This record gives sequence, C-alpha cells and structure tokens, in this order.
Amino acid sequence: MHSTLRATVLVLSSLSVTSCALFRSHEAATAAYVGDSAITARVTTALIKDPKIQANEIEVETTQSRVTLNGVVDNAEMARRAIEIARATPGVRTIDDKLRVAAAPASSVRPSASGRTSDRS
Repeated sequence: MHSTLRATVLVLSSLSVTSCALFRSHEAATAAYVGDSAITARVTTALIKDPKIQANEIEVETTQSRVTLNGVVDNAEMARRAIEIARATPGVRTIDDKLRVAAAPASSVRPSASGRTSDRS
C-alpha cells in the first residue's frame, strides 16, 4: 500500500513540476511577444513624430528585441535617420536594416530642335 501511495505522490509531483515549467515557458514567450510589440510601437511612434521621416513608407517588425526596418525611403539621409531613431529606442538590441533608397527619377532630357540635348525645366 505504501509503495502505491509513494508512486502516486511521485507521479503527482512530476506533473506539478512539468506543468509549472510549461507555464513558465508560455509566460516567458508571452512576455517576449508583449515586449517586442511594445518596442515596435515605440519605434513606429518615434518615426511618425520625426518630421524628416515618411513613416508610412517604413515597416517595423520586432522579434526578440531585434528590430527590422523594411521599406523604400526617399534618400540615404532618411534611411540613416530611421536607423538612428530605432537604435535610440529603449529595448532595441539590434537592427536589421532592409531599407532601400528610391531610385532617382530619370533625368528629363530631350533633344532640342538643333539636335542638342537640353534639360526640361
């Protein structure tokens, strides 16, 4: 009888430890997700507040405190500023820069009546 009781206590103890570990694991994953969401919100808000940035062109994603900036920006200065803002945001560990600078519009050059080229102005 005692061995059955011991076995039952052992099984219940094991289940308790396992369920606690699973709960802690789930709790940690949830905290990481919430933390990443907060970082994304902070970076996005900071980009929106900066008058030199067109934030609607920049997508921000965060995974394990690693921020990915993705999108097309007007110029290299805007890309540099977006990275600077993300780097200054609390909670950001690393930045994955996937920003692309938009191609400059083709020069509006057309031949003149004399056969020479001239800029449209």
